[in-house]
Amino acid sequence: MKDIVALVTGGASGIGKSIVEMIITNGGKAVIADIDPQGKYVAINFGENAAFINTNVIYEKSVDNALNFANEKFGKVNVVINSAGIHGGEEGGYDLNNDKPHSLEEYKKIFEVNTFGTFNVITRSIRFLKKNQPNEDGQRGVLINLGSVAAYGIGYRNITYSSSKAAVNDNSRAFANKGIRVVNILPGYIHTPITDTNKKLNVDKFNLFPKRLGVNLQINVAS
Repeated sequence: MKDIVALVTGGASGIGKSIVEMIITNGGKAVIADIDPQGKYVAINFGENAAFINTNVIYEKSVDNALNFANEKFGKVNVVINSAGIHGGEEGGYDLNNDKPHSLEEYKKIFEVNTFGTFNVITRSIRFLKKNQPNEDGQRGVLINLGSVAAYGIGYRNITYSSSKAAVNDNSRAFANKGIRVVNILPGYIHTPITDTNKKLNVDKFNLFPKRLGVNLQINVAS
């Protein structure tokens, strides 16, 4: 991994942070692009091969700033990892307890980050990736998108989050061109800040075996 210069959205916590740690530990360089200002201290802890830039993936200019920063800081960007995401919404699109429909504004908010934000990062990063010298297979860069098994309804009934991730899964297939390898990873239920705040999470129902949340290391190996 010593030749890797990665931009990792959502790299300040959860799966993204764990991926940054793996890259740095194995000799690569990583820029944490996250809206969470704690990312600054995460980067400091990882040392000189890590850097942080405050980034909101829903804004094109913010994404451009992050990519330009990474390119200027480390001389190139050859890996982009989309790990930024949020959770929310009612199960099934309707709150039966309070007899009211799902909020359309909340639905839009989740899509804005999980789907449109991922699209922003993909489309804005291609011009950096395609500039790299190809390897023996003609590969100039790698895009890794974090989808979710929730997109396929495996014990999961949150229509907002699951449909936003289904869009990510399908979008990934459209960008495997210009010498750029696109990888779409579908994690199961991983112990992250998102699952910490989801009080309705029923691990016994979601995971057949083992009956526990996954850990970030398992996603690192896949990446």
